[in-house]
Amino acid sequence: MKKKLRAGCWLIASLMAASAVSAQTNSGNDTFGITLGEGTVPPLNRFGLSYRSGWNISAKFKNSGGFSQLNDPGPATSGADHRYDDGYNRVDRFNNDHGPGAENTTWFWGYQNASQVPGDGFIYMHSVSSSQESSSKEKDGDPQHGVELTYNRQLGRVGRAFWGVEGAFNFTDVTIRDQSAGGRNVTTDRYDLGGIIPPEPPFINTSGQGPGSFEGPGPLISALPVRTISSASTTGNRNIEASLYGLRLGPYVELPLTEKLGLSFSGGLAIGIVDSEFSFRETVVSPSTGATVVRSGSDSEDDVLVGAYIGANFLYAITEAWDVSVGAQYQYLDGYSHRVSDKKASVDLGKSVFLTVGFGYSF
Repeated sequence: MKKKLRAGCWLIASLMAASAVSAQTNSGNDTFGITLGEGTVPPLNRFGLSYRSGWNISAKFKNSGGFSQLNDPGPATSGADHRYDDGYNRVDRFNNDHGPGAENTTWFWGYQNASQVPGDGFIYMHSVSSSQESSSKEKDGDPQHGVELTYNRQLGRVGRAFWGVEGAFNFTDVTIRDQSAGGRNVTTDRYDLGGIIPPEPPFINTSGQGPGSFEGPGPLISALPVRTISSASTTGNRNIEASLYGLRLGPYVELPLTEKLGLSFSGGLAIGIVDSEFSFRETVVSPSTGATVVRSGSDSEDDVLVGAYIGANFLYAITEAWDVSVGAQYQYLDGYSHRVSDKKASVDLGKSVFLTVGFGYSF
């Protein structure tokens, strides 16, 4: 990934350096501005800075069916590890056998919320799964806002048209959100506390020793779950926020339309560097049991995407050196997916349209 990025940067930097040297040694091309009247020669170099708005960037959010690995409640038997969204009841170092009258008990357990201990002598733990795999409709956050820095180097002409190489670096802030309801199943396992008063929540021990750990020792509760499975409704949101850094490189052709107005076309290689964060939060309520589970998660990752672009720009000369421009680009990049727990966001960058407005300096 880093090799692709370095190669693209070095290529653009080399072209810019070569253009600067060529501009110093090329006599007879000292006309400034983009005045495109008959017989004039436009300057060889142009830097541009533009606001860039992205359109038609969308995402689909998916819930994967089944339990995820970290909250699998396991079988409804003793002698097995049970993991939940709000706790755990697992096999301790004595294999859940603590002598006569304490068979099928464990000290390797923990929980998160006071509501799991309603005072009836039991502790309740919950695990949520999708009732089926489901996807949302395509969501977008149009427009997505960004900026772009461009460099154009003129290399020759054909008739009244000029041609050269265009390089660009751009940044787009991509944010897409989804709020939806869906069906879930809630597995509720009830464990007998055996008369103990549980430690105050959250009671979670990941140190490996002491109460709540595999090694223990700690308060013993039943390791045999009494299970119910019920349907539930879900509300929540899923968000993906990404910084999309882009590089473009390709040839361009510029056509003079009037003394001050020009039209250019370009196309070539596009590279996207994505740095994204995907997060979700959902509340699951079971009407039959009253169980409420709040689940959340987030994760960051990055990737390099490769594609292509085509674009067109109108340029209007204000002075001999300065101009304003408006343009449009169509860009294709590989698809991008980001997964957290049983949630997946698939971002479509394959049919993006970018509109630009900015100014340039030619020399």
